[in-house]
Order: sequence, then C-alpha cells, then structure tokens
Amino acid sequence: MNRSHTRVAYAVNTNKGSSGALCFDNNGALVALHNLGIERRYNRGIPISIIRACMNGRGNLPATPCVPATRSASSPPAPRLDKLSMVGGLPFVGRSKLRIILSDILTGNGRNTLIVTGLAGSGRSFTARALVHLLRPDKFDVVRLSCAPPHGRDPDSIIQQAARQIALPLDGLPPEPQNRQDARWLSELADWFAGQVRWRNGPEDKPLWLVIDGCDKVQDSDDLNALANSLMQAAIGHPTLRVALLGYTGDVNPDIVDDVEFDEVRVAERADVETFFQNLLALNGRQVTDDTLAAIVDKVLTAAGNAAMAKLTADDMASAQVGAVMATVHNHYFMGELRNALTETIRLLGIGEAR
Repeated sequence: MNRSHTRVAYAVNTNKGSSGALCFDNNGALVALHNLGIERRYNRGIPISIIRACMNGRGNLPATPCVPATRSASSPPAPRLDKLSMVGGLPFVGRSKLRIILSDILTGNGRNTLIVTGLAGSGRSFTARALVHLLRPDKFDVVRLSCAPPHGRDPDSIIQQAARQIALPLDGLPPEPQNRQDARWLSELADWFAGQVRWRNGPEDKPLWLVIDGCDKVQDSDDLNALANSLMQAAIGHPTLRVALLGYTGDVNPDIVDDVEFDEVRVAERADVETFFQNLLALNGRQVTDDTLAAIVDKVLTAAGNAAMAKLTADDMASAQVGAVMATVHNHYFMGELRNALTETIRLLGIGEAR
C-alpha cells in the first residue's frame, strides 16, 4: 500500500488487458481492482475501499482518485502533438502515450518522473530527442547523459556529468564512502544535485529535465538502481528537477511508484505507419487516394521487413529456438530499418514537416 492508501501493489502474474479485473486476498475477500502492470516488475490496483467511498460520494478520502484532474484557467492550451510527424529530422511514428506525456509537460501538468521501457532499438532513446527538440530552451533545460559503460557506470560520475553540463559547482559533493553501495551516500548524492538545481539561478528557475539513457545496460548494478530511486524521490515535489530514465527495468520504490509516469514502447504496426503518412501528407497539402496510401505503406513495411531479415545473423538463427525469440530479434532490427525506410520514402515523395 502506498502512503496515501490509494494504490496497492502485488506480485502475482497478470496478462495484458487485465485492467479492471477483481483482486482477492488469500481469504477470498475482494480487495482491489487491477489497473496497472509493469512487466517483470510488479502489478498495482485501486483498493476497493477507495472505489466504494467514491461511489458513496464520501468526501473524507486521503486523496481524490475519483475526481479527474482539471487544468487551471491560467495554464496554456495543450499543444496538438497527435499529428506531429517529425522530431529533430526523424520520423515520429506511433508513441501515443509519449505524445500525451509531452503535451502534459508543455502545459505544466506532467509528472516530475518518467520511466521509458521497451525493446532495444524500439525508440526509447528517441524520447530524449523529443524532449530536447520540443521543450523550448527558454522554458526548459534538458541534460542528456548515459549511464552505460564507459560513460557513467559509477553513481558519482553520473551526478558529476549532469552537474558539469549545466555548469554547477561541485562544491559540497558528498565524498565517496568505503562502501560505494551505501544507501545513505546514494541518497545524499541525489539530494545534493536536487539542492544545486533548486538554487542554481534562484528559486524561480525554469525546469530541468535530467534524462539518463542506457539504464538497461547496468540493470544488474544495485548502486545505480538505488541512485535512480533516490533521484526520482528527490524530483517528486521538486519545483524544477525532472528525471527521465530510459530503459530502466529495476525496482521502483513502492512509496513513489504512483508519482512515476511509465511508457512502454511497443513495435510500430501498420496502422501507426498509415497514420504517420496521413498526417505528414496533410501537413504538406498533399492528397492521395486510399489505394496510393496503402501502396506507400506496403512498400515501406516490405523494405523494413526485408532489411531486418537480412540482418539476422547465423548466431541469431541458432539462438532462436522458439518463434518468440526470433520475433524479438527481428523486431529489434525492424524498428531501426523502419526509420530508414520512412526517411527514404519521405525523400522520394519530396515531403517534409510543415512548421
């Protein structure tokens, strides 16, 4: 149970699409409705007591999960990102959840912490590019770094890299203890950085997004997992610090999990590619028939699929004892080749993003 008693976590397995399923305890009593599953990590539900209280119209709840959040009258209108096709010169395909997250960030209604997971090569790192290119530099700062070796295997080197990128002095940086996995030291590192960010140019400074990529490359590192949780903890409620972890599959402290935004990147499907070209063609004032659009999409998907198959090595074939393994390897190559095929098709059609 989280601190506000509005969510309960449990370790039983669930299938995708189980949201809304009834959750029972060992005595067969109804305790929650399932509402979130993070693969290989945990599952989460809404306590039935909260739902019952909402249905009864009681107002003495520890939080108000039954009342949708409302945007303040002074907030800027939400930007239209649903039709955005290109970001930083790269195709922006699918990613409906990321579009909502970015829109919320731009209007000041987003959460302070974000974890992006998904297959390697699926576009997790694209999240950093989207943040860099869509967040105006006069409104936001974005610090992007990698915790993958050899760039930032150590917690203190990650904090120092981030501090140097925004010209923070290293005075007062907590000294390295004898035991580098000391939980207190890792928490002090995060708190030190959060404090420096808070007062770097005064209390009214613009938000800073600290984007840490390559987290899956060090998923066996207990000290980096602890640092990740400490950074997220420090960002929650912080006036200016925001934290995005790309590829992070470690544990998340149950006390903060409700304050973390999760985005699991899936492999692009045909409908995503169709929507991409519909939006891009419309932005450029080009109209095509349904048959022409279907032919364009067929060509792109065939080119990406053939290129992905050509990249499968003998080792890939040998290790693929079951179809699911082969599909995973193929999807890894497919996402990269899809971007190449889209870029080439855009060039041939003579279309680009209308800004």
